Amino acid sequence: MATELPEDVAEKLAALGEPTAEFAVTGRRMALLLVVAPLAFALGLALLVLPLVPLFFGKQPHVHAHLFVAAAFLMVAPLVSLARVWRSRGLRILIYPEGMIRLRGDEATAIFWHQVSAVWQIKNQGHWAKAVNGSLAFTIRRTDGKEIHFSDQITNLKELGKIIQRETKPGLLRRAQETMQAAGVVHFGKVRVSWEGLTCEKQYAPWSQLKEIKIEGDKLAIRREGKWLTWCAVPISEVPNVHVFMALAEQFLGVQASSS
Repeated sequence: MATELPEDVAEKLAALGEPTAEFAVTGRRMALLLVVAPLAFALGLALLVLPLVPLFFGKQPHVHAHLFVAAAFLMVAPLVSLARVWRSRGLRILIYPEGMIRLRGDEATAIFWHQVSAVWQIKNQGHWAKAVNGSLAFTIRRTDGKEIHFSDQITNLKELGKIIQRETKPGLLRRAQETMQAAGVVHFGKVRVSWEGLTCEKQYAPWSQLKEIKIEGDKLAIRREGKWLTWCAVPISEVPNVHVFMALAEQFLGVQASSS
């Protein structure tokens, strides 16, 4: 059920018209975690206690470290996930042609597409990382420096991320191209694009030697001509505006391919 908005916020939203899309943190996941968390905690506690039962019979217990790790995960992870959902309860995201509105309680944060200076896509690997931070997240930085975070507690976050990248790409790509014209180089975190080639961390390769650039899981993978192994791999969470980087790199690789 949608949270009733303050009158002034509701009036401003009404002036924008109907949103083109809407995303929210639903109560369904919280209800599921309220059922799963106690069961997982009990199972984890059982895994901790059962190996110690032989002690009561004067026998040596068989304790394995990985068993304790699994037990700790079962006891902690669901509670952490439940806390994350609880902190995000009532969150709604409304999408408009001009931008998006983030609503939570009586707070409303506007994010216009042309005011976005950076977008981070974060894919966490590993059970603990996913439990604490979620498997997928997006962070937007506005030109005023304010950052807004979107976690996978939002239903269909992947689709929301696609919209964010699609709508911010034209403006951010234009700025990147203008920077290239003015400075001859554009920085994307640990990756740097220039007219001559690409620098990945401390490694450099001219465009003529690059074969493929793609996103594989949580990594940006770059391959060189004539090489089987990946030349350089960087976590996409460390490449701001990775969608803009991909578009810019594809332009250079396309020109290189057409001239070869």
